[in-house]
Amino acid sequence: MTNRPKKEAASEASRPSKEELINAVNAATNPEETGVFLGPSADGSEDFMDNEDEVLRVSRSSETRDAESREPATWLPRASLPDPEPEPGWSFRWLRVKVGAQNDLTNVSGRLREGWIVVRPEEQPTIARTLVNGGKGQDSIIIGDSMLAKIPTATVKAREEYYRKQRVAQNAGMSANLLRIQDARMPMLRPSVVSTQSKSPTR
Repeated sequence: MTNRPKKEAASEASRPSKEELINAVNAATNPEETGVFLGPSADGSEDFMDNEDEVLRVSRSSETRDAESREPATWLPRASLPDPEPEPGWSFRWLRVKVGAQNDLTNVSGRLREGWIVVRPEEQPTIARTLVNGGKGQDSIIIGDSMLAKIPTATVKAREEYYRKQRVAQNAGMSANLLRIQDARMPMLRPSVVSTQSKSPTR
């Protein structure tokens, strides 16, 4: 009888047994999903996986599924300025308070005269949690170069109506000037006055 090489014998001795492999798979996976079963079968016999490579493959695929299930499904970049929680009767806007390294006091003062009110951290707790110390000790919400402010929605509508009338009057004046300077030999068509709603500045 020929003795096997010592290296081959040592390699087989270091390999885990079939029962150890199956026990490891059953501890990490669901038997119903992998088909591995150690208990008695319907006829009273024991049912094992015969292929050790198949057991290892099932174990690796189970670990891969576990890793994939822990990964986030989606990811979105953070917004530079968060949206405040809606408040009935109020409109919100981020006001510019800095231009580069200089405070823009002129813009802030003008907005306050228009009726804008500085929002305090306790009025918007969701945003306040993102501030240093949760906004404690602060009397405003400032992120970057912008400060959160609010104004009654009725004031916003009144302001829009005021500027709408200004645009209509301006267009009417321009039309009157064109009709006054027209030449009878080349009359101008009477232009129609069309008012367009311009977007208000973001800041």
